[in-house]
Amino acid sequence: MLNFKKRIRTKSRDKHKKQVKKILFDIKNRHHGTFIVGNRKNIIRHALGSATYKKNSYALPLHKLDSVLSIDKKKNTAIVEAGCTMENLVKETIKCGLMPCVVPEFRTITVGGAVQGLGIESSSHHFGLFDNTCNWYEVILGDGSLTRVSKEVSPDLFYGLCGSYGSLGYITAIEIQLVKAPKYIQVKYSCIEDRKKAIEKFSETIKKASEKEVIEMIVYSPQEHTLITGTHYFERIPARDLSITNLSNYWSKWFYKHARKMGQNNKSDLVSIEDYLFRHDRGVYWMASYLARPTLLFRIFFGWMVSQKNFFLAIILFRGIKKFQKLIIQDIAVRLDGLHDALDFCDNILGVHPLWCLPAKQKKEKRKIFSADSFDIEDEIYGIDIGIYGAPKKKEDNNILLNKKINGYLKKNKVWKSLHTTTHYAEDEFWSIYDKEKYTNLRKKYSAEEAFVDIYKKRSQ
Repeated sequence: MLNFKKRIRTKSRDKHKKQVKKILFDIKNRHHGTFIVGNRKNIIRHALGSATYKKNSYALPLHKLDSVLSIDKKKNTAIVEAGCTMENLVKETIKCGLMPCVVPEFRTITVGGAVQGLGIESSSHHFGLFDNTCNWYEVILGDGSLTRVSKEVSPDLFYGLCGSYGSLGYITAIEIQLVKAPKYIQVKYSCIEDRKKAIEKFSETIKKASEKEVIEMIVYSPQEHTLITGTHYFERIPARDLSITNLSNYWSKWFYKHARKMGQNNKSDLVSIEDYLFRHDRGVYWMASYLARPTLLFRIFFGWMVSQKNFFLAIILFRGIKKFQKLIIQDIAVRLDGLHDALDFCDNILGVHPLWCLPAKQKKEKRKIFSADSFDIEDEIYGIDIGIYGAPKKKEDNNILLNKKINGYLKKNKVWKSLHTTTHYAEDEFWSIYDKEKYTNLRKKYSAEEAFVDIYKKRSQ
């Protein structure tokens, strides 16, 4: 369960306006020629890279904009500051019997980060990426002005901000859509050995699923695919044949271990909505197992330390350690009909397991530049995000070479990848994939050129 003893961050609209006004004043009076970057004090940085571009820049105090401003139960919407974490947002909305349509799986991912970094989760098969559930953004532009953008007002910037990592403007507040929150998720785990049959079942499940269902698949090996499906369970008193699994105790099994055991026995259970939404936080999917084996003894004594917050801090602080240097952390998005080939590539070339597969409804939107929605797809199609998180079993290639092999595969098969980690692209190669002309025009139009660091420079460091 979530820790409700922690301070819940809410704030009045007036206080928000005063804080933003102070930020705008500081931006206009900063040293000429100084770039504006985000100061993420108290905010965990999930976009990996050295961030050397931040040196000698004006640090925007985004960590102060960390609250829920209002929740409208009639419209099922919430107005939230960009630095508000998913954990805080869920705590506040659940009090009203509501929750966000898409909740990225780590507690400290921020609302603004989920827009600028293209957040996804197991409900994305119906709702798409997190930014598809947003109605408008309040944005600081490079000239120190504040504007509100939506599908109707400045739609080019509204769509362009998605996946732009603060290179077009900084979001200060967002209105997001909410849905009714269930008490539990009834989760079913199914282990399928044959890859072709697993993908067929995965595809069939995606196409039949409703908005009250969640879907993911964990690939433990070429012969072990665990399909994990869930339905919203609104009854306060569970049926006798369903056991309740607690995932939030620090000594509890990490979810990927729990799912594997349940899948091998084709079992089902109930998981509280709070536990389910952040099920991958403890253990950081499975990446923390590269540092220590998650035995019961380890979890009892050190389980409290193994959250994604501490893991990403460790990566930033100890990036020179060989174990961290070997990790590949990439997300690639393939069409459903290309999933088999992509998984084979991960097996044969990378040797990284487990792999995390999430379906997302994609809507063709050419005004987006860095989202998979901007690529040449049919009007509406399911994209599958493959999370490649781990150290390769093959030792003959180093991390950089393997990442470049991923880039080669993406280019050959017209596959998209997230920019949350270092891209390993040469600049001309990067702009052969993304629309540089459209991006440059947006930066000129909204005064970003001399204010915000170019996205290639941000994501290549």
